[in-house]
Amino acid sequence: MTPAVTNTTVAAPATPTSTAVSPRRTHSTREQLHQIVAGGMSAAITRSTCQPLDVLKIRFQLQVEPLGSKNKKLVQSSKYTSINQAVRTIYREEGLLAFWKGHNPAQVLSIMYGICQFWTYEQLSLLAKQTHYLKDHTHLSNFICGAAAGAAAVIISTPLDVIRTRLIAQDTSKGYRNATRAVTAIVRQEGPRGMYRGLSSALLQIAPLMGTNFMAYRLFSESACTFFEVEDRSKLPTWTLLALGASSGMLSKTIVYPFDLIKKRLQIQGFEQNRQTFGQTLQCNGVWDCLQQTVRQEGVRGLYKGVAPTLLKSSLTTALYFSIYDKLKQVRF
Repeated sequence: MTPAVTNTTVAAPATPTSTAVSPRRTHSTREQLHQIVAGGMSAAITRSTCQPLDVLKIRFQLQVEPLGSKNKKLVQSSKYTSINQAVRTIYREEGLLAFWKGHNPAQVLSIMYGICQFWTYEQLSLLAKQTHYLKDHTHLSNFICGAAAGAAAVIISTPLDVIRTRLIAQDTSKGYRNATRAVTAIVRQEGPRGMYRGLSSALLQIAPLMGTNFMAYRLFSESACTFFEVEDRSKLPTWTLLALGASSGMLSKTIVYPFDLIKKRLQIQGFEQNRQTFGQTLQCNGVWDCLQQTVRQEGVRGLYKGVAPTLLKSSLTTALYFSIYDKLKQVRF
């Protein structure tokens, strides 16, 4: 008798038809709060230190008259001709506190800007590291994330930038008594759009500026980490972080400076009657018109008015901005 044969089929191991997609990593709530606090504090410290340079920069940027004295008989000379002369003139005419004009809205602006920029950058940077293309192109990733973070921050902070610029640009006895009255007057006279004057030129300036800032700072940091044989840039000496920040800030600001000048000139349109003692005010409508009129009346050099205090300010602010942020990230609150 032949035993019954049972046919047992051994199932082949299933081959997966699709790879399981792992969930994207995100920063924890605690990490994000840490980024917010570090970003806000670094911005506040930097603003308090560098406000006088900002006042000087804006005063130079808003001058239409030539800086030189060659044509004194033909045209009115500018009120401010050099950094030393500008410091003496402002101190003599307006006192020491004039160097902190517009500081309150500027401080709020800086804190909002710092929080938004660093928080946005950290989220985008983590996302980019999980993106197939950008994770292998670190420098491009830093530029894109920095540009996007800067654009987001400038959209949020532009109204305060308009108020700050006008408080610095106005005559001593004219204009707005404080930031609150400035908001009321601008909205009433110019509508809500008045709070966003210069936004287009600000975006043209800030996106490449911050993209270059983040990319250059991290690129320089990699070289420094290799030189000092450390694994993370937060372990670099403080003076090295300051030097790296200053270098990246000066480089990026030089590239996009004309857009900063155009932005400031657009922000004071409709405000001419409150700054009679500062000379002429360029009348323009939009970025392209302002650019054309500036070159036509003042030459290409006119696009770089105030570049000296600006580069000094930019190198100092970027140095403090990044180094303080990196150091604060090491502190556990």
